[in-house]
Amino acid sequence: MHRALARVLSISALVVPLLAAHPAVVSADSCQFSYGFKVMHDMIPGVVGDCIENEHHDPNGDGLQETRTGLLVWHKADNTMAFTDGYRTWVYGPNGLQQRLNQERFAWESDAAGHTIIPPGGRSGANSGMPR
Repeated sequence: MHRALARVLSISALVVPLLAAHPAVVSADSCQFSYGFKVMHDMIPGVVGDCIENEHHDPNGDGLQETRTGLLVWHKADNTMAFTDGYRTWVYGPNGLQQRLNQERFAWESDAAGHTIIPPGGRSGANSGMPR
């Protein structure tokens, strides 16, 4: 019995600081998508999934919102929105909504240097998973 209690207390000691450090986490029933994140969610709802927190901002000004399937990001520096599932990224930019792998970049993206650039015509399947 003491071992079980010790195990619960040690796990609690790890989890409680994580929850305190991330107070924006709320239940899916009380969070919502707003402004650009709502637009992005409504374009690809099956990809973005339900929210698990409300939008918040990093010290650099970028907007962030976690979902059940990934992360929505608004880049303040170049005013672009993106959603990533950790492997692929859907970017809403000058050519509308486009999909790429995380290690790739479109030529117009501000951090394109040092990444594989997707040619202007795109690659086969670049937009798979997107609404038609």
